Formats: sequence, structure tokens, C-alpha cells
Amino acid sequence: MTFNYFKIAVRNILRHKTYSFINIVGLAVGMACTILILMWVQYEYSFDRYHKNVDMIYRLLSNWDLGRWQNLYAISNHAVGPTMQKDYPEVVKTCRFRPIPSGAVAQYNNKKFREEGIFYADNSVFDIFSFPMIKGDPGSALTTAHSVVITEDVAEKYFGHENPLGKVLKMTFPDWDVFGNTFVASNAELDATVTGIIENVPPNSHFTFNMLLSFETLYHYNEKQRGRWWGDIGIYTYLLVREGCDPEDLRKKFPALIEKHIGEDLKTAKGKLEFFLEPLKDIHLYSTAKWDQSGYGSIAYVYVFSAIALFILLIACINFMNLTTARSSNRAQEVGVRKAVGAHKANLINQFLGESFLFGLISLLIALGLVEIFLPAFRSLSGSE
Repeated sequence: MTFNYFKIAVRNILRHKTYSFINIVGLAVGMACTILILMWVQYEYSFDRYHKNVDMIYRLLSNWDLGRWQNLYAISNHAVGPTMQKDYPEVVKTCRFRPIPSGAVAQYNNKKFREEGIFYADNSVFDIFSFPMIKGDPGSALTTAHSVVITEDVAEKYFGHENPLGKVLKMTFPDWDVFGNTFVASNAELDATVTGIIENVPPNSHFTFNMLLSFETLYHYNEKQRGRWWGDIGIYTYLLVREGCDPEDLRKKFPALIEKHIGEDLKTAKGKLEFFLEPLKDIHLYSTAKWDQSGYGSIAYVYVFSAIALFILLIACINFMNLTTARSSNRAQEVGVRKAVGAHKANLINQFLGESFLFGLISLLIALGLVEIFLPAFRSLSGSE
């Protein structure tokens, strides 16, 4: 019986080619547009969620009221992260990143390239975040001065099929601030030993990097920055908290910490400082903090485009139903004949539902083909991977 319904449905599609073409193509285009938009929505929601500990990772925000510093910032100072890990049992580990905005020129033998996306980082980055290490020891890769961890793309660019571990990259930095507010001549140089290779950072990250230098490298040239609470406020600090920890309870402890370490300095400068915790998975869509490393998405856009996708699909379905209803009168004779020879109401319902299902299935297959064709253009238009 089911096969008979299928034969009748195919016969009707072939007999009424214009009607079938309009119905199938209209539904397919609507499905394709909906799929493309929902892929973008899913991509926006996926930011940073690939980290194993995503629900327990928070970024430390600083709310400053001090001269021209009057806003909520994504940055803090050197000492706050390690101090929180030491003083608060709720904080399992902390990790800091300090960007080198000017980048560097890196050289190995006769290969020389300009590199961006270079950060100082704590070795705990591999305990907190899910950046799989291909070669090297994640437990010690960034524990010594002049060590650097690079991504697999950077490794291939400089070393090809060689084993990069232990190789030395000669790095030249055009920015005097590369060693943390130490007044040195531009074009400062250092030799960095490759101690680890990690997989490329996924594009759905709120910030990406190509190289990580150890913080011990910075402290080798500027030891006073290690425990500094005042000055060089350009550190991105992340906290891994214990499971079940209430971030609001932890935040309530921060005023006492601030008062203990820089309370007198703030009073002298007639300023104020507050710390806040921002969930890692909320950074891309919800954050409003200044001085971040990358542009944010917008949850409002996600809601708007989700509604547009559903509206397009609804219009395509309404168009499909209208065309089917308009043609129903032409099939009244067929229905009458079938009932006359003993067809039950359930048989007729199953037949017409089967035809609609076949139309929908064909439309879906065409829609998937259209998505595959237009996906590169859509990626370029949306700027998303």
C-alpha cells in the first residue's frame, strides 16, 4: 500500500511539472535560507563552549573610576590573579594573558615573518582551557623564561616537517612596552625556545593567538611587575572556580582584597575600583567591557535573525499549503473515484500526507544542495566560519 502511494505521488509530480516545480523550489529556497541563518545562530552560540571547564571559567573585569579610567574594562593588573588563587579556596587556578599589540618579527634560519597574536601567558592556560598540545609537556611548557608555545600553523610555516621542540626563534619587537612599561629601545630582541605545539585556536573563540610567551620571560626583564598592583593594568585574568561555587559569593570578597592591597593608593588618588566575574560562555554575546581583544557579537542580533529564519520558513510553508489547497479542487474527481471503489477516509489522508512528505523530502535535499553551494558566499557575508 505504501509503495502504491509513492507511485501515485511520483506520477502526480511528473504529470504537473510546473506546479511541482514551483512548490518544491519555493519550499527548498525557504528551507535553505532558514538553515543558513540557523547555522550562523548556532555558530554565535558556540563561542568558547568547546572548553571542557566552560561552566567554571570566569573572566575578571575591573570597574575603574580614576581620572580618564571611568568604565568597565576586561583587563586587570599582574598580581590580582595569583593573589586570588592564594587567598580564596574557591579559586582552583588562575591564568593571565598580556598582549603584545605590536606583534613581532620572528626568524628561524632564512625564514622570516611578521607575527601577530602574541601573548604572555601563565602555564596554567593548559589546565584551565582546552588547547590540546600536539608536542611538548603542557605541565611545564611555559614555566621558564624565553620559552614559547606556538600553534601548528606557525610551526609548519617555520619548521616544515622538522620537530620544532628545542628550536630557537629570534624575535624582534618594535614596541618599547614589550617588557611591561620598561623603557627600552624599540626593536628589542630575544631568543625564544619552542617548548610546545598546540592545535590551532578555533575561530569561535572570543580571542585567538598564534604564540604564547611565558610570563617568566617578561619578569626576566622586569621583575618588579610580578607582584604589581598599580601600573601596567593590561592583563586579562581568568579564574577556574570550584564546581558548585557561587560567583556572587566570591565577588563579595573582592572589596576587602582591594582595600588590603591598594586601598591607600586609591584613597590618595581619589579613585575607586571594583572587580566583577564574567562567565566565559557569556563573553562573546553579552559582554560590554572595554579594551577587549576582539569584537563582540550581540545577543540581540541572534534573537532577530532567529525570528527572521522562522518567519522565512513559515512563509515557505504557507506558500506550500496555499498552492496545495488551490489545486485540491482539481483532484476532487480522483477522490470521488477512489471512494467509489472502496477507499476509506484514512487511506485518502495517508495518500495526501505521503505526497506532502515526498514534496518536503525533495525540497530538503535540494535545500541542502543550495546550502552547500551558497555557504562560501554566506561565510564571506557574515564573517563567520
